Amino acid sequence: MTSTATVPTSRVRWYDLLIAFIGGNALGVSFVTIVALVALAVAAQHGFHPTAENIAALAGRYTKDFWANHIILVLSDLGFAIVIWLMARWRFARPIGHFFAPVSTATLALAALSGAALSLLVNGGNALLEYCHLVHFENVDVELALVPHTPAQFATTFAVVALFAPFVEEYFFRGLFFAWARDLWGRVGAMLITAAGFAVAHGHLLVHPGTQGAIFTVELFLAGIVLAWWASRAGSLRASLATHAAYNAAAIVFSVLIP
Repeated sequence: MTSTATVPTSRVRWYDLLIAFIGGNALGVSFVTIVALVALAVAAQHGFHPTAENIAALAGRYTKDFWANHIILVLSDLGFAIVIWLMARWRFARPIGHFFAPVSTATLALAALSGAALSLLVNGGNALLEYCHLVHFENVDVELALVPHTPAQFATTFAVVALFAPFVEEYFFRGLFFAWARDLWGRVGAMLITAAGFAVAHGHLLVHPGTQGAIFTVELFLAGIVLAWWASRAGSLRASLATHAAYNAAAIVFSVLIP
């Protein structure tokens, strides 16, 4: 008897990327909305009056809250990760193993060192520009809320910002996106295209219009090239994940030392 199960094609299509990106973000927003509605319902049972004015005031307060922002980040990335995995499962027999193949400890160590060094170079360069009064960098409330101040907050930020978020981003940008782009434009073209997508998707041009947003976007573009190079060179997202995790971890430390 012939099986009617779908056979993975091992080739990413352009609409896989749209489904993963749009669907993943939509699912993440749905998760955040559900949790927010549940929280409002619980608050209402304890005396909170859910008027438009009160809800707006509450939202404004939690925009600056450390834990609220980390929960939102986890839920949004979780939705993204689920849809990415579903699309990878559609195309590959091993949706995670295909991208995250084992690599040597030496490769992981070198990748992590390069990520930390790049982060120090970028953040140090920004601090120097600020010190020389060439550019004024200003963080919005959400960015300030993500900065940890206690041991528990440090542990949470490293787990979320330096591990989980990089995993999800590598899975999409250096995973599905890179696989699709490489089939069309080769290795170098894929590195440039995915780096550009990675930089723009972070939204700094919208959050920080002007010089600051342009600098942040260019820096992320360069980081995206380095991440794509590691993923391509090692043949595994474990290498680019190590680079990305170290980059974000160093940035977290830098944000505390030089607020």
